[in-house]
Amino acid sequence: MKINNSEVNINDAINYSEFDNLILKRRDNNFLLSDYQISVLNRVGIDFIEYNNIRDLLFDIEECLNEFYDEELDLVSNQLSEFIYYSETNK
Repeated sequence: MKINNSEVNINDAINYSEFDNLILKRRDNNFLLSDYQISVLNRVGIDFIEYNNIRDLLFDIEECLNEFYDEELDLVSNQLSEFIYYSETNK
């Protein structure tokens, strides 16, 4: 496949995207979080293991965003909000 006039192997493209960091994985406290989300939470000093439910985690993330805006933390907040919405909404 060609991207920007360069030949790109599909395996190289997958490795470059580091998709493994974006896959949701079940954690010790039963949360489904990606490695990326955990790295952002760790960077801002939020330890997700201390929480019993995802709503409390999201509340503290929102509190943190009220004190200082962080684009990546805002993305994690939106992802968790969507996860809660789609996992708890009757279809």
